[in-house]
This record gives sequence, structure tokens and C-alpha cells, in this order.
Amino acid sequence: AMLWVKQLDTGPLTRISFDGTVNYRPAWLPDGRSLSFSSDADRGLTFLYRARADGSDKPVRLFPADTSQIDEADWSRDGQWVAYRTGVISGVRDIYARRVTGDTARLTVAAGPTDEYNPAISPDGRWIAYVSLESGREEVYVRPFPDVTRARWQVSPAGGTSPVWAHSGREL
Repeated sequence: AMLWVKQLDTGPLTRISFDGTVNYRPAWLPDGRSLSFSSDADRGLTFLYRARADGSDKPVRLFPADTSQIDEADWSRDGQWVAYRTGVISGVRDIYARRVTGDTARLTVAAGPTDEYNPAISPDGRWIAYVSLESGREEVYVRPFPDVTRARWQVSPAGGTSPVWAHSGREL
């Protein structure tokens, strides 16, 4: 599957990805001119790539020194952080984050013996939501960000998945 960007309403359709057999889970960068996506273009392993939405560049792999397969990502509104899920097999998926510049060391958000996925950074960059199976079913959790070790709250009362922040950042 290839990725395409369509300018609304009657604008052109631009192909973004050309390599690999799986190119999916696109996420807009805050500048609105670029996007990231997961692709198996590198020897069939899934990594995170960035490309301009107008197709004017070739996709570039992000964090090439990290050998973890990256299967989904979410960007902070200021473009300084990217939260992502590693692992492509159920049971071994974890959530990490990195600054895009400066100290780009990997920050562990949620990594345990069960699955964690669907990272979502709040609009103000102060919180991160994600899904974990630690209770035996899908539940949504929230942590302060980037100081993720300070606290953790389960916010779904009876199961939940795919957290999305309201524009205000006060609700999921």
C-alpha cells in the first residue's frame, strides 16, 4: 500500500511513498507541510519515515540508529517530541518518546509485560494518553509528559482504545 496526499477540494493527488509493501499510519507534523509514516521499505522491517506532503523530497528514516521497529507515532503540537509504539506483534508492543532535536535519548513512556499502544500527546504537551492491556483488557491511561514516572491514571472506566485529545486538551 502506498501513501498519497490529496489537496482539498480540487487539488492534486500526490504520491508520498514509493518503496516497501506496507506504508501506513501517517501522522501530520505540526508544520502541516510534512508527515511521518511507518514503512517496511528497509529490508521488510517497519521503521518511521518523514516526507514532505507535496512530494518534493524522498522519505527519510527517522532515528536510523534505533533498531526497534516503529509501527505508529504521534507528534507534539510544538514539533519538539514524537511519541511512538515499537513492536509489530501483539504482546510485545511498548510506547516511547524522543525529542526531535537536542537530547534525543529514548524516553520510556509505557513498557511492560503486556501491550501498550496508541500514544497521543495532549495539545499543550503536558500529558500523554495510551492504551494498555495490563488489566487484562484494553484501557486508556494518562501520564504527565515528559515526566512520565511522576504519575499514571486509568481514565477509561470499563475498557477503552484509540485515545484522541479534544482541541482544548482537557478531555479525551
